[in-house]
Amino acid sequence: MPEETTKEVIMTVYEKWALVLSVVAILIPIIQWAWKKWIVQPKLNHYHTGYAYLFINQSGSYIKVESVYEALNKPISIKHISAKVEREHDHCQRNYVWSAFTSPTNLQFVGNSAFSNEIAHPFRIEADHIYCAFTEFADKDNSAYRSFSNFVDKLTNEAKHIGSPQVSYNDAFKQYATTEAYKEAKTELMNELFWKIGTYILSITAEYGKTKKTFSFVFEVSQEQTKQLQHNIDETLAAPLKRLYGVPFNMQAVQAKLDSKDGES
Repeated sequence: MPEETTKEVIMTVYEKWALVLSVVAILIPIIQWAWKKWIVQPKLNHYHTGYAYLFINQSGSYIKVESVYEALNKPISIKHISAKVEREHDHCQRNYVWSAFTSPTNLQFVGNSAFSNEIAHPFRIEADHIYCAFTEFADKDNSAYRSFSNFVDKLTNEAKHIGSPQVSYNDAFKQYATTEAYKEAKTELMNELFWKIGTYILSITAEYGKTKKTFSFVFEVSQEQTKQLQHNIDETLAAPLKRLYGVPFNMQAVQAKLDSKDGES
């Protein structure tokens, strides 16, 4: 039989390096994918414009925070945002849920500013991007609105009874403000006013995936701001009569300066 011969394949050093590099080139994207998929975790940051807006009207005491959220490393889908406000001196708390997003731009109509609102909803932030969410937070149980709705009906009836083309708005309001319906409604709103002089702790909690992240802030309410809020109570009570006479509303924007709590961002 013919003698079998075997040929041994001998790779040069350069060929060996070429093989190693080709394997590495294949492995790198796989490793990167696995790293991003299983190792790297998303990070959510929160930034604010520096102020919270405080409200009191027939919906009760509530708050708006002009927020910007940033997603690092991975996309993040925010499915819910809530807020808790604690009054420091007596530890009284209010729990709020997101109710609306306010447009970061405003329109000017004859010297008055108008903002567009949309119902709050889940949103997605792409990796290493930001999302503007100027968020209005409302009473979690909507109890203030339900409680005050009866007073609104009484005030509306009083306004219709008093208002007349033969009576000026100022004269009508003097009579309107002496009614039992007006006095009872004012007592109700004054009791509902959560914003007293003092220090408050605001905690905003964003939920995404199985994670909840809380951002905490501190703000102060001054005597001047309580006067503005009391003015807004008067405007809320006058609303039925003002609508009847076509008198413009004069609600005041009450700003409270936000500071991050304990160095949080």
